[in-house]
Amino acid sequence: MFGSGVALVFLLGFGSPGFVRCAEPAEEDPFGAALVAPAEPSEPVPPPEPAQQQPAAEPEENDPVVRTVRSTKPARPDELIWAARTVLDVGRPEESRKYLQQLLGCQLDAAALAALYQEFGSALFVRFASEPQIQPEGKEVGQSVLDATRQVRSDPQRLEGLIAGLSDANVQTRRLAMADLRESGDAAAVALIRVLADPQRAAEQSTALQALVALGSMSEAPLLGALQARQSEVRRLAATALGRLESRAAIPFLLRPLLDPQTPPDERRACEEAFRQMVGSVPDLAEAQRFLTRAIRRNMASQLAAPSDVQEMPVAWLWDDQQHTVAAHPMEDAALSRWTTQRLAQDLYDLLPESTEARTLWLAALLEWAQVDAGLDTAPAPGVTPAGSRAAATGTAAVEEALAFALEQGQVSAAVGALSVLQTIGDERLLWGAGGVPRTVARALRHPDLRVRCTAARTVIAWDPATPFAGSSHLVEVLAHCARAVGERRVIVAHPQTDFARDIAGMLVELGFQAEIAVTGDSLVKQAVASPDCEAILVSDAIDNAPVKEVVQHLRHDARTARLPIGILTREAYLPEMERFAEGDPWTRAFPRAHDMMGIMLQMRQLLALQDATAITADSRLQWAQMALDYFARVAADTRHYLFPEVFAQEETLIAALAHPGLSARAAQVLGALGSPRAQQALVQLASQNDRGLPQRRSAAAGFALAVERRGLLLSRPEILTQYDRYNRSGGLDRETQQVLGSLLDSIEAPSRTKQ
Repeated sequence: MFGSGVALVFLLGFGSPGFVRCAEPAEEDPFGAALVAPAEPSEPVPPPEPAQQQPAAEPEENDPVVRTVRSTKPARPDELIWAARTVLDVGRPEESRKYLQQLLGCQLDAAALAALYQEFGSALFVRFASEPQIQPEGKEVGQSVLDATRQVRSDPQRLEGLIAGLSDANVQTRRLAMADLRESGDAAAVALIRVLADPQRAAEQSTALQALVALGSMSEAPLLGALQARQSEVRRLAATALGRLESRAAIPFLLRPLLDPQTPPDERRACEEAFRQMVGSVPDLAEAQRFLTRAIRRNMASQLAAPSDVQEMPVAWLWDDQQHTVAAHPMEDAALSRWTTQRLAQDLYDLLPESTEARTLWLAALLEWAQVDAGLDTAPAPGVTPAGSRAAATGTAAVEEALAFALEQGQVSAAVGALSVLQTIGDERLLWGAGGVPRTVARALRHPDLRVRCTAARTVIAWDPATPFAGSSHLVEVLAHCARAVGERRVIVAHPQTDFARDIAGMLVELGFQAEIAVTGDSLVKQAVASPDCEAILVSDAIDNAPVKEVVQHLRHDARTARLPIGILTREAYLPEMERFAEGDPWTRAFPRAHDMMGIMLQMRQLLALQDATAITADSRLQWAQMALDYFARVAADTRHYLFPEVFAQEETLIAALAHPGLSARAAQVLGALGSPRAQQALVQLASQNDRGLPQRRSAAAGFALAVERRGLLLSRPEILTQYDRYNRSGGLDRETQQVLGSLLDSIEAPSRTKQ
């Protein structure tokens, strides 16, 4: 690896490389030991060891190019690079690696590495870094040279020297300075924008502006970032430069300063001139409104598209008040789109504060950006975050309109953000619809995204309505679905051949998933809609009863599975057909059947990537289950206040939750409040299972005591006798278990004692 020492003093154009030779092994003394007389041995000399066999000589090299390169005995860094390139060109990568290894031993500093770049150009080092046959030496050399060059060219002192050279009296000096700035790319643009932001360097600003224009496309994105500067003069100069560049990308960002009455006159005139240069005319407010509205809606739609396969992360250029220039911030495509959208939406709302559409677009963009930044599973109070307080200040009606827009457009994060704001600033009056039509929050309970449904349920619970409302039955449906979660990562494998399904399930278990098996299409649908923990489905194209296309369509029409990733495992003959079918569904993919762990892993990775932005963690699902059970307990404990009879139909769901350690105590409380015969049986059975944890058994016994208190004893005579038998046989068990079993008998006998 190259040394970390960096020489930042670098001449314009890098000058002459001035290379020195790398260290070479010392040559052997041609006279050997004859120069020194051997000492007389003080002891008898042992007989000489048998002569070791000498290594075979290397075969004679036949390639004349390789022979020529070897004969030059390359030693300097530039000679070694030349040699490595030459032998690589004639198909001798192993020979090339030798020279690259020798170069690595030179421990060159950044200036020397950058000089190699200057002499040989970028293409060679990119080739070294990517050529498979010369790795790892090729990548180490290539990347080090490229990194060092970037470091040297962005050195602030060097850039300042080049900027000073732009004003030199010598024409050749000015040309060389501009050429070197152009090679420095966006680092030069950042340094030049710093000149524009410094009032003490007003004399240099005209020259800096001309240099930014001369940089062309390299300065466009940094100049767009400079439009965010606090100083009007910086924004004016940036607008002037963008106009001279005829930058189409600047159009949406220059509309607000062009038309805002608060814009300083000089800045507005610069924007007017920029538009004349870019489009030939100056737009009015109506044209700006149409342009910005289209751009915002287009960006919002693009955020719903499938993730890009591009590996290189785009960059947002933001103004840095401390550095007095712009700074690059790498962002994923979706994040950059959200950031741009909220910036344009803010401009539109500033221009048209009385427009309902402008306000709705601004709120949706603001809440989308803020919610993703905070985390989709967090619910920050509106007054805590700047975005939340700004949204709350517009009032419940405006936020409800933004929620309706987000639901319609499929903007999950914006919908979650709007619901979180409404949870704090709204109340149950937002559930009162006219003519039996559900209000917006109630409609969110039927949204295809699970996170939106659960957030809507959380909002309604916070308002604590006591009477039914239009859509209230959906509240209980959502909570019942949430209550079935146990916090596992589950995948359903559907295949008509059980053995094949088990093989896939076994591989999924090794990957950290709990796998369920379905052998028919109907059973797959039932299992999928019943499990909020299901993160994906792998279904064979050979599934029957019902066929796979019908199964997928059925799942897409149910809110609980509408956005569940589905992978269709397809036989080779049917793969084109299934790929065409999957193209119409953003959450479905068709795969050739995988037969090994690697294939299944890659397919699962592709499926889960479909929900990367909105993936729900197992911990979040468990928290929602706890929320649902807490609410069911509240309703079941006070039936005079809460009029939601649908809760009492969730007995089986509650009994299933009783078995999960993380939900057992809450489920026992609800079942105790219900107090039905089935609830009492389930509570007694769990409390009597010695292999269960003691906290679970105690909570079940407490739930049973509550059930008997509220509804009386509803166990059958055989069930009662079984409990006495269990207690009588518990003499050899631990004291805590005996206490639990004894408490069950106390609850069974309580009604009799009351009558006495």
